[in-house]
Amino acid sequence: STQSTGHPIHSILTMSVKLTYFAVRGRAEIIRLVLEAAGAKYETENVDFKDWATLKPKTQFGQLPILHDPDFGTISQSFAIARYLAIKHKLYPTNLKDQTRVEVAIEAARDISEGIVKIAFGDFEGQKENQGKTLDAQLHNLDKFLKENDGLCCGSGGINFGDLAIFNVLDNFVKPLYPDILKSHSVSQGLRDKVAAHSNVAAYLKSDRRPALTLVPGFAKTLNTPEPVSYTHLTLPTIYS
Repeated sequence: STQSTGHPIHSILTMSVKLTYFAVRGRAEIIRLVLEAAGAKYETENVDFKDWATLKPKTQFGQLPILHDPDFGTISQSFAIARYLAIKHKLYPTNLKDQTRVEVAIEAARDISEGIVKIAFGDFEGQKENQGKTLDAQLHNLDKFLKENDGLCCGSGGINFGDLAIFNVLDNFVKPLYPDILKSHSVSQGLRDKVAAHSNVAAYLKSDRRPALTLVPGFAKTLNTPEPVSYTHLTLPTIYS
């Protein structure tokens, strides 16, 4: 199926980009978050799993997501796509120090998600407690990193690609599975709340543009059913008021 966000702010664009993936958040969610935060016009093409075997050999690396941008062509690899769009839509810093902090944030987020995804597709119930201990230490370090710049990746410059990468992991993986651990790390929790309150992101979170499922039913042992979450009444911590 194909849909458009219809964001009027970018109606001057003659052609929108097209994101091709399955109808789950998965590896494409960071791309959607960048596009939505930027208020960019885009279309989605949701691939049915029964059609994947036919499509797979036609893709560059035998995997999704892929993005088609009239300004560039077809791009593969989720973070290459997301980084390209962040640079294009000015959500990526222009100075080396902040660029480095963004890349550190991305790697920290990847470390968190990889551990959770591994058990989500494996022995989830058996490994959940041990993974929680690892996560607690990871969020302790993330809090220290974020405190260096007033709770965001790069501080006063506003939300950028690094913040979106951290939000993606905290909101889609940590909050549903380890809510108490997240709440115990106020700076990481604060970043999640700050990004969720961003006007464009908040609109996306409440829209039907956001897939209901994080991971694929039938493969993942968890995060494979819709999460009943409302972002209508969001209270920000004092630091952001």
